[in-house]
Amino acid sequence: MLTRAAFNGVLEINNGHDTGRLEGVQMSLDFRDEHGQSVNDRFFVQGPTLSGVTAVDGTGVLAPLSSGTVQYTFIPTRAAAALVPTIYTIGGTLRYIDPSSGQEVVVPLLGATITVYPDPNLHLDYFQQRDVYADDPFTEETEPSEPFVLGLLVSNTGHGAAKNFSITSAQPKIIENEKGLLIDFKIIGTQVNTAEITPSLTANLGDIAPGQTAVAEWLMTSTLQGKFIEYAASFTHADELGGLATSVIDTVEIHELIHAVRVDSPTDDGRTDFLVNDRPDADNLPDMLYMSDGSVAVVNIADSVAADHPAALGQLQVHVSANMTSGWNYFRAPDPGAGYRLARVERSDGKELRVGDNVWQTNRSFPSSMAGAVREQLIHLLDRDGTGSYTFTYVVDDDVPPGVLDILNVDPDPHAGPVTFIDVVFSEPIDLATFDYRDVTLTRNGGANLITNAATVSYLSDSTYRISELDAWTAADGVYELTVEGSGIQDYGGNPATGRASDRWAHGDAAPFIDSLSSISIQLAIPFDALEVTFSEPLDIATFGYQDVKLTFNGGANLADSRLSVAHVSGSTYRVSGLASVASGEGAYRFSIDSTGVQDFSGAAGLGVDGLTWVLDATVPTVANVEQLATNPRNIVVQSLDVTFTEPIDLDSLTRDDLTLSRNGGSNLIDSRVTIEHVAGAVYRIKGINWVVGQEGTYQLTVFSAGVQDLAGNLGAGSASTSWVMDTTAPLAPTNLRITPDTGTSSSDGLTTSKTMTLSGSLGELGLSVRLVDVTTGDDLGDATVVGSDFSRTFTLNAPGNHRIQIRVVDAAGNVDLAARLLEEGGYFDVFVDLAAPTIVQLDDVAPDTRTIPVSSTDVTLSESIDLTTFDWHDLLLTRNDGPNLMNAAVTVTPVSDATYRLSGLTGLTALDGSYKLTVNASQIDDPAGNAGVGSAQVSWLMNGGGTLQLSSLGGRVFEDYNGNGASDEGDEGLSSWSVFLDLNGNGLYDAGTDPTQTTNADGRFTFDDLAAGAYQVGALPNAGWTRSAPSIASGLYIASVATGQSLNNLDFGYYLPGEIRGTMFSDLNDNRLRDDGEPGIPNWEVYLDLNGNGLFDAAEPRAMTAASGEYAFTGLAPGMYSVAQSFQPGWVQTSPGLGSSSTEANSAGNTPSTGALSSQSLVI
Repeated sequence: MLTRAAFNGVLEINNGHDTGRLEGVQMSLDFRDEHGQSVNDRFFVQGPTLSGVTAVDGTGVLAPLSSGTVQYTFIPTRAAAALVPTIYTIGGTLRYIDPSSGQEVVVPLLGATITVYPDPNLHLDYFQQRDVYADDPFTEETEPSEPFVLGLLVSNTGHGAAKNFSITSAQPKIIENEKGLLIDFKIIGTQVNTAEITPSLTANLGDIAPGQTAVAEWLMTSTLQGKFIEYAASFTHADELGGLATSVIDTVEIHELIHAVRVDSPTDDGRTDFLVNDRPDADNLPDMLYMSDGSVAVVNIADSVAADHPAALGQLQVHVSANMTSGWNYFRAPDPGAGYRLARVERSDGKELRVGDNVWQTNRSFPSSMAGAVREQLIHLLDRDGTGSYTFTYVVDDDVPPGVLDILNVDPDPHAGPVTFIDVVFSEPIDLATFDYRDVTLTRNGGANLITNAATVSYLSDSTYRISELDAWTAADGVYELTVEGSGIQDYGGNPATGRASDRWAHGDAAPFIDSLSSISIQLAIPFDALEVTFSEPLDIATFGYQDVKLTFNGGANLADSRLSVAHVSGSTYRVSGLASVASGEGAYRFSIDSTGVQDFSGAAGLGVDGLTWVLDATVPTVANVEQLATNPRNIVVQSLDVTFTEPIDLDSLTRDDLTLSRNGGSNLIDSRVTIEHVAGAVYRIKGINWVVGQEGTYQLTVFSAGVQDLAGNLGAGSASTSWVMDTTAPLAPTNLRITPDTGTSSSDGLTTSKTMTLSGSLGELGLSVRLVDVTTGDDLGDATVVGSDFSRTFTLNAPGNHRIQIRVVDAAGNVDLAARLLEEGGYFDVFVDLAAPTIVQLDDVAPDTRTIPVSSTDVTLSESIDLTTFDWHDLLLTRNDGPNLMNAAVTVTPVSDATYRLSGLTGLTALDGSYKLTVNASQIDDPAGNAGVGSAQVSWLMNGGGTLQLSSLGGRVFEDYNGNGASDEGDEGLSSWSVFLDLNGNGLYDAGTDPTQTTNADGRFTFDDLAAGAYQVGALPNAGWTRSAPSIASGLYIASVATGQSLNNLDFGYYLPGEIRGTMFSDLNDNRLRDDGEPGIPNWEVYLDLNGNGLFDAAEPRAMTAASGEYAFTGLAPGMYSVAQSFQPGWVQTSPGLGSSSTEANSAGNTPSTGALSSQSLVI
């Protein structure tokens, strides 16, 4: 997310008309640069958002006496201000219909000036760490999860700043888990540039100025070890915001990260840099270094790495050498300090390398050639211009710091003489080389430190050490205090000790001092009233009062006052009471006694100040959160869940009794295998639930706080739950798989002529996702779009040929359909991309090519098998003596072998003497994928059979069919000068220049002579206005076959000119059955042709309505007799022609009968 530059434009329209609406409201925008040129293409317009007005596209309406607003958002494209701030004017035109005049009003809008600033141009480089170190499922040991990195380097190469750039992530969700691995991923922290790591999921990179960069890291953990083998990163810019034209993100790339490092040469900017493997290799060695400033450097691989000896106790410094070149070098080698932790690396020139960043240890590797890990201890080093000589310092692999537990008391106390030694106890053995006099303080009567280098420290036993040679400083009378400070002392793992311990004793005539205070818990739930203090000797009680006590609350003022009282208990022990009245509020308290104000019975003043602290906490702990699983539903058994309380609690108080875990609302599944451990702060982990949550169902884990105590002892309250669905049932394989375009002979054969296609299908349930993978090439084809139970995905294959497309159907739990996993039917779709057009490889020669017998057949071979339905005699041309095409439907094409086809049926066409040419044209021949063929081939031969073969002929007559009966009757005259043709290619049409023609003689006759035996289609070309009556077949063409020497002369074509029937309906006012002057026509009267003579109008019979003049007409009629009838209307009587219907003959001249009608009521109409 980042702040995007955009402009808001608002136009207010007021309609002051009392009653009229503004209609036809239309608004157009116009963007102009400083030179007045139109630059509309430099802005993306979002909107409009309308209020009051219905539209601004020319259909808008604004009610009377109202106002409306039109609001747009203008987003500049990159071209709007490529280099420098640029000024633009946004204007336009408003149109509407004036309600008063009804005329369109055009109002130019006054332009508003804006300044567009250059955009940032961001390049995002992601870095995904390849190797993930976590639990190895094949070992009994549970190895810890080590954080791994997802890094991001953002470079701004534009001329504008990226404002408020942030990236918000969600916890990783496993979207596909084919094998049901028990694995989960979690983001545990985020780091931006040099800031500290935070547990947030948001990386706020702030402003990124031109030419600057920003770095972010997400630290993640996995429950299982492994390696990432594929990486993908992409971004989508919303189309509603202008798409790529307005996007400030230019590129997104992802790299295989070997290790997050720190470039400290020549300078260190404190930000993370990334050592990557950009060029895949068998050993997964790094080759490039992406630096936080945006620069990139080549990384060379050093060789000849050698160590002078393996590390061992007492020999923890190892010299390592390597053969290095100039620039950045990396090596990976067996770790000479296996089993120890690397603490320091120093180069031979004194430079210290960063351990953990630029030098690091690993205890296993993940070769590309195998699925698992190899257990081997390795050392890795990255250095610039290295000397090739390094000193490695190892320490014991121990990250638990030692603690200073106790100083054994001086006994007796008071002591009669000097103290020679004092023993100090640690929580574990420490490195004696780090413990000397500088870690010890010895004072007398609260004075200066007396210890010098004359004091010695020696090992005594176990974790106990002796500080000796103290007698020189402890001989004088006084109060002595010896303190050991742990911060300078280390164990063999190099961990500094924590805590401090001290002991105080008296020698000779010493002032009274505090020997001990009551022991209390540092966390308390309720106030307490009294504390007891024991001095080194009895006091004069009169000198000990509340004035010697200091009690502070949260570091504030002294609260001690007269409400506190001091009483003698026994011996040298005294009780301070009344604390509950002063220290009752929640917070941090410190209680101390200043001994300088008290006296013993000899009047000697006390020495020193002693005290203790506690926290009063009355707030009950509650469960703040139980981990909500990012992957839910899931097919992965939940191994552990984290619960966060509002404050740290007593771990012993959180037990299995405080948990319930149910499946489908059933009984509690918590058993003895469940354990609880402290993670950090107030976070606790519930482990071992994986044993009981493997079955399908809905699980709910609830944590109850009532039995839980915080560190102060407060019992908790409330509860919190988390739930998840366990689903291990794989979805069904998809059905109805198909591609578009599928150009093959079947719509589902997977043959296509395009590398770009859309694969679609149907799913067996809702809520599924689909991912396509080309298993032939290994290419990931991306996620399909799923709408309901249908899916589709458009993709482009990288090459023609066979491709098996795996269709991975995944449900919300990550289950993959079994068919896809096993590549069984339904889990894949085979596609064959055929981009090659078929060509003619060979047309067999006719042998001999001078011959005496006809050619019966010949073979043609194409470059591939073809769709036989597209190859027939129409694709062939056979000529004799360069005459017309002789081919007809008698010629057949049949397959001989894979791509060879036989052209048969040529005998009858090649029997005459002459020079023959046979041509095969591939342009209309398709292969099974639908590719049209290219090219042609020709073969020729000479027929010389002596001319003994008889020729055939076809003929007939074109006549005028006067009665339209389709037969040539006596009196039907021939039609001369008509054209008749042979349809050689059988397309049902006359092809000029190709099809032979004959012209009819005076009697309408025609003849085609010199024809070879065979089948022919014969048609006539009608003159304008004529209608065919014979032949009656729809095509109008005869199909005639002639044998050798045969003559057929019965191919007759009948035609006629359509006739008309016209008439008039009139009002026969004088009933004389004639239309006299002044008798009007009758309009709107139905007249029909009674074709079946039943005296009734039937639906299929032609009809006409009389015009205003009473006239009617029937046109386009075939010759014949027709009965013309009328539909009578009430009150009218037909006067002419008699009663009933009128019969007339339709011919080319037409007839004009008239019908008279008389009102039975003698009305004049």
